[in-house]
Amino acid sequence: MGGNGSFDKSIGGVPVVSRTHDELPNRINGHKILVQKGDAKKQVKLPMNSNSERPMYLCASVDKTTKEVTIKQIGIYRNHKIVAEIDLEFDKKGNLIPYSKGKGSHLHLYNEDTKGNRSRKTHDKKNMFPVPRKYRKLLKQIEQYNKEKHTYDHE
Repeated sequence: MGGNGSFDKSIGGVPVVSRTHDELPNRINGHKILVQKGDAKKQVKLPMNSNSERPMYLCASVDKTTKEVTIKQIGIYRNHKIVAEIDLEFDKKGNLIPYSKGKGSHLHLYNEDTKGNRSRKTHDKKNMFPVPRKYRKLLKQIEQYNKEKHTYDHE
């Protein structure tokens, strides 16, 4: 769970000192829930590398005042590298907003440069797709998790 180039083949994972996210103790359908370490403005929202070969990470933010956890993204990985991201959007009642005409919850694909770093161009309307149906059950579970108002104090 680290930035570009952080997966170390010799140890079979991302070294602890290179990890950009903390893992919450609970999971949804076996998927880890992650929150960023430190100042979020200086880091990417999703880890670019994973310890596992093909995980899906549920990435959350923590409200500084209430400490409430809200899952806002899903990272999808292959060969320890991010390949896609699902951005989740919710209405004021916490209901997931489906994709329609370029708005609502959506999927982005990641590219790899010649150095092996993964990235995507932000706000690229050509790289914005509806969330595949196969994620429908997980999205409902995330919606319910967010409504339950879990808290996490990582300070």
